Amino acid sequence: MADIEKLTREFIDLQNKDDLDGTIACFASDGKRVAPGSVRGGSTDLKAFYGAAWKALGHHKITVDRMFKCADDTVVIEYTEDAQFMESSRTPYGVIGPATKQPFQIKGAAFVRFTGDKIAELRAYSDAAFQMLVRSGIDKTNAQVKV
Repeated sequence: MADIEKLTREFIDLQNKDDLDGTIACFASDGKRVAPGSVRGGSTDLKAFYGAAWKALGHHKITVDRMFKCADDTVVIEYTEDAQFMESSRTPYGVIGPATKQPFQIKGAAFVRFTGDKIAELRAYSDAAFQMLVRSGIDKTNAQVKV
């Protein structure tokens, strides 16, 4: 049986090294990354997603804050990602930009399910889009929020 906690840490280490090919190789051939409004699957699609995300985030560092093994094939991680808003980012909700070159910190969680020693499905949830949106500037003149 694969040591999925170790495999998850290796996956994070590859991302921290900006090793795109190594990161994609962690996924099963039919593996996918799922996030609100987005499903990316297959090596070409995953490579395009991670390549664009890393350009937007600049050099980034992910730290696993907590890891929980939920089943023989699944872990959940809570993570912090230090990044810098280097390029506008295309999201399922539109383009966030302009980039401000400002550093920021992402908080997130991900469910990582394995088939053997490969990622079958990664379900990621984070505040990355919100953090970039805040840094690109929000026009507060028309805000209707009452405190």
